[in-house]
Amino acid sequence: MNPAAPPGARALAPCKINPTLFALARRPDGFHELALTYAALELADTLELRPAAPAAPAEPTGKSLGSAVEDRLDLSGPAATPDVPRGATNLALRAARAVLDLAREGGRPSLPTSLVLGLEKRVPSQAGLGGGSSDAAAAAWLACRLTGLSPEDPRVREALASLGSDNLFFLGARATGHARGRGRGDEIEPLPTPRLRSFALVIAPSAGAPTAAVYAELASRGIAGDPATLRARALAAESAWCEARTVDQQRASQWNDLEAPALAAVPALAPWRAFLDRRGAAHFRLAGSGSAFFGWFESREEAQATLEVLLGEARSAGLVARGAWVARLAGHGVRSLE
Repeated sequence: MNPAAPPGARALAPCKINPTLFALARRPDGFHELALTYAALELADTLELRPAAPAAPAEPTGKSLGSAVEDRLDLSGPAATPDVPRGATNLALRAARAVLDLAREGGRPSLPTSLVLGLEKRVPSQAGLGGGSSDAAAAAWLACRLTGLSPEDPRVREALASLGSDNLFFLGARATGHARGRGRGDEIEPLPTPRLRSFALVIAPSAGAPTAAVYAELASRGIAGDPATLRARALAAESAWCEARTVDQQRASQWNDLEAPALAAVPALAPWRAFLDRRGAAHFRLAGSGSAFFGWFESREEAQATLEVLLGEARSAGLVARGAWVARLAGHGVRSLE
């Protein structure tokens, strides 16, 4: 964040993992029908949103101001890598702009015409941790506070969903940071925060995993099995995850139908999978479409000790990680930092 800039509203955008993820069928629109669970972790980005320009007359209803104004993104942080968009294509900036346009289309000439979004990145990109989606949800939420729109407004949710399937989790389950997802993953039903507040060890290999490439590999393989049977399996795994009372039960409940396609689409992940299996970390699962892997531990101390051992052995095996973290379940989605 720029310390010399006037203060704006600030929010925390946590990352996520998917304890269970099942692909049920290929949809007519080309997407996959999913049954999955979401859980937010403490590892988070920080956002700050403020007006960049004074108010101007509102445009006629239905006309977007996106091409007539100039928003700005101030990007910083250890995960502000070159693949994170710096300009108007950034997902968070697009989400904030969409909400502002909705408000101004409603005849609110007192609202600003442009925005400055400060984004401090700690969640790595192309890791399956939902960093961009969480940033978009947090930016939309901040823009709602700025404009007076409700985050529950169907227009806000529709605009956010159009930018990405995971976005609505971080907004819709902001009270608990835990939910089940259906459809493309955008039909969100909040769940209570899991009782077992264990610790996740997250390791992000140096290679990223482009989501589109992973889903393309899934599509090329097809989905074997009757949708009803697959749905029953998904519900059983979801129930086991939600009812887990021990770390061993958490580990046993997990499943990810995207892991095998990701290992094929991103060959650099296969040595990591083999390494984890050899080092007693076969319970680690891929986060979403990857490339990060995560495993559960009873205590922060146990997870941290395992992290140090695994990273040391990985280096000896010629494997490079771009980051590793120990993070507890957050217990919330996007939230205010004020």
